[in-house]
Amino acid sequence: MHKWLIFRLIFQISNFEQFPPSPYLCPLFIDHICFFLEKMDDWELDFEWLKVRHLVKDALQRDVLPDLNAILFMIGIQELGRWKANFTKEEKQDLMHIAVCNLMSYDGYYEFKGRDADGWPHYEAVKAFTQKGMKTQEVYLKEKIIQYFREWQAAHGKTGTTDEGLQSDAALQ
Repeated sequence: MHKWLIFRLIFQISNFEQFPPSPYLCPLFIDHICFFLEKMDDWELDFEWLKVRHLVKDALQRDVLPDLNAILFMIGIQELGRWKANFTKEEKQDLMHIAVCNLMSYDGYYEFKGRDADGWPHYEAVKAFTQKGMKTQEVYLKEKIIQYFREWQAAHGKTGTTDEGLQSDAALQ
């Protein structure tokens, strides 16, 4: 969040034009508000991410919450459109790549080009991904996974935060 926007907002709310606050107090106050707002965003993301993990755990009738890689693998299977008992290591990597391409296509980083003769989806990189750092990229993927599940639930008429959205389709048809 831009500090100058918060500073302007504080002035408008408090009518500080008449009584300007201390120039030493304002930057500290604004930094505190920015820190709080960033933490709220982190908290909301963590909450939504935990909801998705529980949704997947319950739908697949597992005892343990899935991690990011497991959910990417599952999205890859969903996008492939078929299931088999054993995927090779290379196929598992390809499925996770399909998931990442699909998720990044929301923001125009990849574009779906079609399916090959074996039915595997193919994507083309459209623009460079500019977010650097592993943590930043992980947060980006979590946000896109949350968006993916919201869209899936909306498309299938599922609502709520329980497992009702995925329980009837354990394999996420």
